Amino acid sequence: MNEIDNLLGILEDTDAPKSEVVLEDTSAASPEQAKAEPVTEPVKGGKVDLWQAHIAPVAVDKETLLRFNRMFTVVTHGEVPGEISLLIEQISKLLLTKGFTFRYDGNNKDTASTKAYQTCKSRCEIYLPWKGFNKDVTAKLNKPSEKAYGYASGFHGGFNKIPSSVRAIVAHNVHVLLGDECNTPVNLFITYTTDGAEVKADVKYETTGPVSFFITACDALDIPVFNLKNPTAKERIVEFLNTLK
Repeated sequence: MNEIDNLLGILEDTDAPKSEVVLEDTSAASPEQAKAEPVTEPVKGGKVDLWQAHIAPVAVDKETLLRFNRMFTVVTHGEVPGEISLLIEQISKLLLTKGFTFRYDGNNKDTASTKAYQTCKSRCEIYLPWKGFNKDVTAKLNKPSEKAYGYASGFHGGFNKIPSSVRAIVAHNVHVLLGDECNTPVNLFITYTTDGAEVKADVKYETTGPVSFFITACDALDIPVFNLKNPTAKERIVEFLNTLK
């Protein structure tokens, strides 16, 4: 199963919005253009159809990111063992007592992430790729911003070649990592994949799955990743928390 098929699997039983405007694709932007605004091609009336427009990659200026918030997220791939699901719940409770807010991507097919959300409902931010993606939650944002699309294109080399609905999912993942204004990164990213990947060099899509995008972005953004497949991950999370003021 390829990357697109895996990501599209997330969309089952959801109501994806219909695209209204179709723009012709353009050639890739130069590095200088990639850092410029706007990140997409405007259409008549100054509006941009983020579902169909060519999205130029935008580099994140890490120096402008506000890293003093206490945020975390959990995204997993594949069948998560029961003891790992329990550990995720326990870690989520611990982080909640430490003043952390949980960011949830709204994917209720990720049972471990959804369990963390249920644990952290009292302090949670929810981001959805479109309204109706998960009708059981109330989102802070119901669709990704133009800036999130630009950043997503920068992190995902084939962004403009994947289906519009998948692009929306990838772009909303940026908000899960960077918040509604795309400037408040999570302090830590917790995951479980069977390959134990924690940095971009470890990613193998066959085993890392859609978490590949998150790990690639975290690597670029200097966000620590803790993969609970690795026996040392729990201890490293505790060590990390001890470094926080």
